[in-house]
Amino acid sequence: MVRDKQILAKLFQFHPEFREIFQSESWLHLEEDGNVKVHRAFSAYSQFIAGKLQNGTLENAADIFSFVERVITQGAHHAAHAATTCFLENLMNRVPREIAPEKFIPLLGPESRRFCRKWDAVTGYRTKGLW
Repeated sequence: MVRDKQILAKLFQFHPEFREIFQSESWLHLEEDGNVKVHRAFSAYSQFIAGKLQNGTLENAADIFSFVERVITQGAHHAAHAATTCFLENLMNRVPREIAPEKFIPLLGPESRRFCRKWDAVTGYRTKGLW
């Protein structure tokens, strides 16, 4: 099982510069007991990743989306929910205006793809490469 603190550690491992951004906004992301609010962590990370996708500077993208898939399939229910609704959904909401779908759709695992298709059904949009 993927635990909440492992999630944040892995996001920092992928992008050490994200740690500084996240910590500068820690009052938004932490519970009173100091535990990470995983939904807010994935939301902040989605904004960070969206910027990198937009300007074509995202490195290790396959590893990132593979990790998101692992959280969806092996994380606690709330972590899987955060990965879908606060990471994938936030990226999908920027397609195609801000992010070209071909920059990340091919990297989606089966459960991530399933969620994104459901999101397409909700929005009435058919994301290129998803179907």
